[in-house]
Amino acid sequence: MHGIFGSRRNWWSFARAFTLAAPEWRFVLVDLRHHGESKGAPPPNTVEACAADLARLAERLGGAPQALIGHSFGGKVALAAAAGFAPALEQLWLMDASPSAKLATSAPGAVARTASGAGVVLEALRHMPAVLASRGAAGELLERAGVARPVARWLATSLLRCEGGFTWGFDLPAFQQLLESYWSFDGWPLLEAPAHRHLQVHLVIGAHSQHFSLDDRAHALQLDTRNVLHCHELTGAGHWVQTDAPEALQQLMFPHFLVPHA
Repeated sequence: MHGIFGSRRNWWSFARAFTLAAPEWRFVLVDLRHHGESKGAPPPNTVEACAADLARLAERLGGAPQALIGHSFGGKVALAAAAGFAPALEQLWLMDASPSAKLATSAPGAVARTASGAGVVLEALRHMPAVLASRGAAGELLERAGVARPVARWLATSLLRCEGGFTWGFDLPAFQQLLESYWSFDGWPLLEAPAHRHLQVHLVIGAHSQHFSLDDRAHALQLDTRNVLHCHELTGAGHWVQTDAPEALQQLMFPHFLVPHA
């Protein structure tokens, strides 16, 4: 599962490498609600609602997954969904997804007032023209609004062609609600008491990531020493672990998927 403003395409190359290395596994790339081709989901737009969507998808596909992999926002969705897939779920991978709640309130507009990258992006998108001449023009406007260049360029790939140029396919009020839920969701209690005692929980943190505070890292390492989870720091990676250090991440994960499973 991808992060906020992303889509299942974010994990395409990585999943393809997995299927070549471990062909006995089937990997499903998910567009979370209001992302990619998953449009028009009814309220509430929350982390828990995304987890319920995932449960319905699994039922349609024929059963609970044996592994969940989620990046950032998708990591909290995976964490919220894990208990519903016990005891079939064997592995839970949280990719640079801090479990911490970041806001004391989920009042309307709270996300926009935070210094989070997602909040900055949301505010920038609110002030974008309805139609843009090109992806390059969109990237430039995002940068002027304070969005980091790599993120601006990545967002521009989500533009849809329309009459007169390009437009965004984002439902911004829905994204506001998703982000407020994400920042107010505290996942630490779920990590401290995993869905079942045989579940392997892996927390992957980019060595240069700004999404984990020092307190987050200390808490994760404490849980690692108690064998509650496995904490991995990925050298050479920031927040985008699967694109910043794909080979290192594959070397970390592959052995766990090559071990025979039930």
